[in-house]
Amino acid sequence: MTRLSLRARLLLGLVALTVIGLAVAAVVTYEEQRSFLLTRVDQQVGDSRIPVSVALDLIHPQGASTSSRQPTGGSAPGTFQTSGTYGIVVDSSGKVIETHSFTYGETPASPPALPHHLPISQFSSHDVHLFTVNSQAGSGLTYRAAAFTLKDGRTLVIAVPLNDVEQTLQRLTEVEALVTGGVILALVALGWVVIRVGLLPLERIGRVASEIAHGNLSQRVTPANDRTEVGRLGTSLNEMLAQIEHAFAQPKRGAPAPVPRRRVSRAPHLARFDPRIRRAVSPGCGKRAGRDRTRDEPNRSRGGKDGRPGREPVAAGSSRGNYRRRRRFKSI
Repeated sequence: MTRLSLRARLLLGLVALTVIGLAVAAVVTYEEQRSFLLTRVDQQVGDSRIPVSVALDLIHPQGASTSSRQPTGGSAPGTFQTSGTYGIVVDSSGKVIETHSFTYGETPASPPALPHHLPISQFSSHDVHLFTVNSQAGSGLTYRAAAFTLKDGRTLVIAVPLNDVEQTLQRLTEVEALVTGGVILALVALGWVVIRVGLLPLERIGRVASEIAHGNLSQRVTPANDRTEVGRLGTSLNEMLAQIEHAFAQPKRGAPAPVPRRRVSRAPHLARFDPRIRRAVSPGCGKRAGRDRTRDEPNRSRGGKDGRPGREPVAAGSSRGNYRRRRRFKSI
């Protein structure tokens, strides 16, 4: 999940929430519609006791008007029943005595498979015990049935097929599936566009950040406003970039000032190579020079080592000796 982009994660979360919401709505709608349809069928079963009894000659038609005031249902007794309704008379031992099918010219469907122990209801009772049974052929057809006791000890079973209920629920399931698929596809397309447009400012901020990372500190991100989260992010980034640019523009505090270049005398440098300069620029050079000259006086009076005549001896510390030293230093 962490490998997915922000756009993909937002879209998947939106689609998941939508699918969950639509699934819950579909289940609730299906169960509510199923309960409503079964309630109507149960009412039809209760209202069919008089017409079915008349059709099976269990009640005389003249007594049907007085007997119809007792059962529940509110609808006036009549002879029209749901196509495929069965009226079955069972004796006290559970053996089927008579069967009547209201087909209205259609091919009768497989009759219901009655259980051995029937939940019995009183014929004139408001409390009807309803149950669901399958057909004898096992074709998937189901019936909503009720068993009523008669005065002679026999039992009247009324079974109304649930074909219409099942077809209605099947059609409802198909419609819900189509609507859910269409809504999800539309949501994916619309959500992709909306999320892409919403994340475009972040992409622009990413491009500007890349340019700034390459050294262009004058760039600024957009949008930079307080109306949206991205705008507030852009404002904060721009303020940070302005401070960074200002910090780079100013010189560093505590940096040493540039030192001006000065001409340095060549004498200290040359003193390492020429002993005459070293004696001239070194402290106490007068004393050392005097000692050297006193030590060299015999050679100078008698001449040099190469036989040339030596110079006239000069006393150490005399003005003449100082003058000569200054002339020798200046000549260098």
